Amino acid sequence: LAEAGAPATGTTAEVTFSGGATTMKPNPTLEARWVANAAAYGIVDEGPDPTWGSTDMANVSWVCPAIHPDLSIAPAGTPGHSILFRDAAATPTADRTTLLAATLVAQTAYELFVDPDLLAAAWRDFRGETG
Repeated sequence: LAEAGAPATGTTAEVTFSGGATTMKPNPTLEARWVANAAAYGIVDEGPDPTWGSTDMANVSWVCPAIHPDLSIAPAGTPGHSILFRDAAATPTADRTTLLAATLVAQTAYELFVDPDLLAAAWRDFRGETG
């Protein structure tokens, strides 16, 4: 894509791949807190989205405990990386969803900050430990 696009802009491109993308490493402790916090806003967890691909957050999840929240900014069935999805990203719904996502991330992070046992549980999940 870069090599095809560069001449159209009068530039050149050099692409170096330095690694692959990975799938999301689940963290049940963080997921449970996210789901509980989201429920307080009337959001019902629908489980993992089967249409997900690899993401930057998935790569992060293999380095430290992480979650990949999935909140919709577009009507169900809108294809990702499409013109319709792009247009949905510039709507009041997308703005509200982004603010809600930031709020839920902050609430979940705060819970980890103030509860050492919760933080330890998230790290145990990350390491695949029990107990």
